[in-house]
Amino acid sequence: MKYHIDRNEPLNELDSETQTFGCRAYNPEICKNCMNDTCGLYNESHICTTPPRGWKRQYNYLKSKNTKL
Repeated sequence: MKYHIDRNEPLNELDSETQTFGCRAYNPEICKNCMNDTCGLYNESHICTTPPRGWKRQYNYLKSKNTKL
């Protein structure tokens, strides 16, 4: 299973305005949270609790499209 997810892919049931399942950063290698416990690529739950700044807006956009939820 891949844990770097394009920000335009449909929402996962674990996504919310404050967290993402996996990593939705454009470039996770330069993410300030990469490789720590809050990073969806590196913790066991694969939940990113510090998503990119624009995630809340993107989440609401994807939710309005009713892409998966």
